[in-house]
Amino acid sequence: MKDSDNVYDSGLNNADWRVLHSALWPFIHADNPTEISIPNVPKHLSNHPMLRLLAQYRLNGDDAALDQAGRILFPTDERFGWYVVATK
Repeated sequence: MKDSDNVYDSGLNNADWRVLHSALWPFIHADNPTEISIPNVPKHLSNHPMLRLLAQYRLNGDDAALDQAGRILFPTDERFGWYVVATK
C-alpha cells in the first residue's frame, strides 16, 4: 500500500482524505455548528461514518462526535489529539 493510499494511517486515499478533511474543517472552530452545511461529496463517500458524526455534531453540538470525526482522519487515542495536525 502506498502512503497516498493510507493518509495518516486513516485507510483513506489522498483524494478521499482531502474531501473529508474539507468537510471537517469548517466545524473545527464553529461557534454555531448548526449554521455549517455538510458539503456534497462523491457518491462513494456519501454514507461515510465521518459525515454521520459531523451531522450529529451539527445537530446537537456533541463534542464527542466532533472528536470521533477527527480521529477518522488522524487516528489517535488522545481526546482531540488530531486537532494540532488538522489545523496546521
